[in-house]
Amino acid sequence: MLIYSAAPDGRVNESLGVCTALTNLMQTLGLASSGVGLWSLAWLIAIIMAANGVYALADKVGI
Repeated sequence: MLIYSAAPDGRVNESLGVCTALTNLMQTLGLASSGVGLWSLAWLIAIIMAANGVYALADKVGI
């Protein structure tokens, strides 16, 4: 119900699609972690999050 209340008018389906895609991604990463090890996957996620932070900061500053 939180998605329905947080989504802008007329964009609930889009919000549900993003939620479903993220859920599937997390399940896939969970499957991958069983094959390559949890620590390597944790580092990969940390690197991706750091890269997103740098990208967002560069966009905010205007670089």
